[in-house]
Amino acid sequence: MSYPGINVNPDHRSRGRYRGRSSEKPTPTPTPDTSIGASFYASPLIFYYHRLNTYSFNALAGAIDNDVDLSELSIALPTTEEQLKTVTSNILKRCDRAFLALSILTCQFGEMQRIAHWMRNNFGDRITILAGGPHPTACAREVLESGIDIVFLGEAEAAFPAVLKRIAREQDFGDIPGIAFLKYGEVVVRPQIQTVDLDAYFSFSPKRGMFGPIEMTRGCAFACRYCQTSYIFGASLRHRSLDSIVRQAAALRSRNRKIVRLLSPNAFSYGSADGQQLNLDAIR
Repeated sequence: MSYPGINVNPDHRSRGRYRGRSSEKPTPTPTPDTSIGASFYASPLIFYYHRLNTYSFNALAGAIDNDVDLSELSIALPTTEEQLKTVTSNILKRCDRAFLALSILTCQFGEMQRIAHWMRNNFGDRITILAGGPHPTACAREVLESGIDIVFLGEAEAAFPAVLKRIAREQDFGDIPGIAFLKYGEVVVRPQIQTVDLDAYFSFSPKRGMFGPIEMTRGCAFACRYCQTSYIFGASLRHRSLDSIVRQAAALRSRNRKIVRLLSPNAFSYGSADGQQLNLDAIR
């Protein structure tokens, strides 16, 4: 798919993705009106809401809800590959294009690669495929070469809405931190500049019925070689404030959710300055 100033995944032309289109580099076009407008809401967003990836998508939905330009954006939530294909087909019967978001664990990569190929073969560049999660963060080139348009590196609460809005406005998204993409066959990586403030976002989306645990800590000080937690989120811990935890718990209870769960890489690290020394006052 081409956007102003960027040609994403040009190598896929040789595999039929860009049949009938010139291989010349795109000419930058004038930037249109920067308002999102109704046209963006005609390009629905699809989350492949697989049971292994719901927590990641809940957090993204919380970030979208927090963005004034995107808060009313509809999100389809198919939970199986069959549902995903049906939902995408139905959406593209009435819309010119759609966004598909995949969250990928390494054990899921084969399945997600197959889905990306099916989407590309059936819908070409009418579908923009976005991917994040542990495997894309660690193996961005492999994921991009499988047919994905944009990879999100690590946490994406800031980058994901920003990319959606740039594409909707037909603007170059290539300077947004925390993403990777192919430009004329080369992987372009824009590293994260700053970490996410957990208090700025909910861990889930009450308005969309996307419920899950409240993430109270990110990062892990131990940086075990077999684990990606420290690689993705850092070895310095960030804790959600008690006020934010209470507000989210209240939101769950107001939707008749009887159980409130908390999520942390290390439950005993909450409130700890270094992630290794216990802070009993904070835990209590």
